[in-house]
Amino acid sequence: MAETTNDTQNDLFYLSDGAYANFVTGLGDPRMDKDEHTRIVCGVSLPNYDALAAQYVKDGVVKKIARGPAVKALKTPIVINDDKEDKTYKALSRLGFFRACRNAGTWARLFGGALVVTLFEGEEEGKLEEEVSKSAKVAGYRVYTPGRIMLTESDICNDVKSPWFGKIERFPVQVRNGSIVHIHASRCHIFKGVDAPDLMDTDIRTYIFGVSEIDMANVGIKKLPPAFGAISNMLQENGLSVFSMNGFSQMLAQADGMQKARERMSLVKIGMSTMRAVFQDKEDSFEMKSHSMGDVPESVKMLMAYLSGLTDIPVSILFGNMVSGLSSTNDGDIRQYNDMVEQWRNDCLYEPMVDMLTEFRNRNEGKQGIQDFTFGELSQSTESEKADLFEKRVNSCKTLFEMGSMTPKEARKNLILNGGTSEISVNTETPDGAQTPPAQANAE
Repeated sequence: MAETTNDTQNDLFYLSDGAYANFVTGLGDPRMDKDEHTRIVCGVSLPNYDALAAQYVKDGVVKKIARGPAVKALKTPIVINDDKEDKTYKALSRLGFFRACRNAGTWARLFGGALVVTLFEGEEEGKLEEEVSKSAKVAGYRVYTPGRIMLTESDICNDVKSPWFGKIERFPVQVRNGSIVHIHASRCHIFKGVDAPDLMDTDIRTYIFGVSEIDMANVGIKKLPPAFGAISNMLQENGLSVFSMNGFSQMLAQADGMQKARERMSLVKIGMSTMRAVFQDKEDSFEMKSHSMGDVPESVKMLMAYLSGLTDIPVSILFGNMVSGLSSTNDGDIRQYNDMVEQWRNDCLYEPMVDMLTEFRNRNEGKQGIQDFTFGELSQSTESEKADLFEKRVNSCKTLFEMGSMTPKEARKNLILNGGTSEISVNTETPDGAQTPPAQANAE
């Protein structure tokens, strides 16, 4: 009979006892280094849209992260090319174009994306699954979150002859009553969130729309409520009164012992409130227990800075924690926040808004081709800053006029007609009425 060595016995022990031999992580097995053998298995990433919606409604910080950039991005009116007297801008405002874009931008940050469906005049709801006719005019917009889009892999078009090959041709949207309505992609515009890495095994909705900004920052967001709750409990329990009474057990054993104890404690509190003094027997003692709050403010600041780093929103913007000091300003944080919003609106809002604007102007106004626009300024100048800027532009135009590079007509156009911009433009050729530059005159 073969003898069992100690190594074999150890092997049998580790193999038979699952509590010590964890083959997934290597924990508990001294022959395996947990740093080398720990493995993380990533399954399909399924965002919890219901939980994100509840966070948005109940947590003001989440609402500020999701909606703040969307509101700021469109706070200043956009400038539509060739829009005389702002007719197109006003018409789009009446149709709810900008409100739909703000909501779509908010849902893109909260849920990872949004679907804006264009409504057309005189169409029946049963024809939504058909491609929209070229003569139909835009009548409004409706915004849906990814949680309402019941997508599956089979919804991707696999017909190589179709213009929608490799894309979603009809979006299955769940309406309020629970039924599914299929909407043709020609009526839909996607506002995308952050793109997920192509190596990640995501679900189809994350693949089409994107990843939630809130989901990525939840590791910091969910630390704040427990931290503030603990601070609140500490403040409520701070200043705990401790009474030490001589013969307290014998006092309670008497018939009216509880009442006597209450009276003695009441006398102590009355003395504290009236004379700031404590009356007690020689053998009794009284003290106030309090927590040390010295490290609490610094800990809260660390949590705020952590969340700020996750969201790219400065602490002063996210929490309203303004810097202190007579000469301190918040300009640096404002510039940082404006840069973030500028980049985000170019990535998320610009492309679908151009498509929607082109669709409206082509159909409702008869203007062919791609229609473009320019976002408004993120920062608003004060009246004093506007006056300083205008004075500098006047001096610049005066210098150009004296050089012979600008005519009075061009100066008027730059200073008055285009008074809302800080740029100055002139014709490249010699302006009418201007003196010919000396170098050119000698050449002639």
